Amino acid sequence: AARRLAEAGERARLKEDFEMLSAASFEGILVHVDGKVVTFNQRLLELFACDPEDLLAAPGILKFVAPEDLPITLQRFRERAEGDFLANAVRKDGSRFRIEVSTKQAQLGARPVRVVALRDVTERERIHEQLRKNDESLRELLAAAFDVFVVAHDNRVVEIGGRVEAIIGRPASEIMGQDVFQFLAPSVHESTRQRLASGRTGAYESALIGPQGER
Repeated sequence: AARRLAEAGERARLKEDFEMLSAASFEGILVHVDGKVVTFNQRLLELFACDPEDLLAAPGILKFVAPEDLPITLQRFRERAEGDFLANAVRKDGSRFRIEVSTKQAQLGARPVRVVALRDVTERERIHEQLRKNDESLRELLAAAFDVFVVAHDNRVVEIGGRVEAIIGRPASEIMGQDVFQFLAPSVHESTRQRLASGRTGAYESALIGPQGER
């Protein structure tokens, strides 16, 4: 009897700690055992625009996972995998959004449980996609404007495009990550370093080491 009382007291204390922490969270948080939801915070209800009964009734949180992402989610449940992953979610009204899911194994008293934090990353994903499209458009413009374009950081090539192999004599994949001065003629090294150090922009003449040597 004393042991049962101690376990009940421990569960109550842990529940209070969970409620205090989750109330201040911007993420939806839930605790489940093999998919059966044990407890959750208010933010989770807001995230899925649902009622508590929707989470507590079988199949619990799984009913809000998009069909195409349900297999990988179930696999992670079975493997008790920890860490972060992205998935598509479906609100109670049928609208879809992108979520980042963070999972961790924990103990609730003596019982092993799974803690899950969910964050709506729809806007973040939209911005990333827009940036990707902008990068592609910029690369297309640079390739159209120049025979070869190079983007370097600390003199290392981080982006290159255009008629690379025809002019430099090597495929772009072999140049990525290399020191940009490796492909400039020694006669222009000093003037190029001075120009880079000054931060000046605009057109200037230089010399490359191409397939036939300096050009």
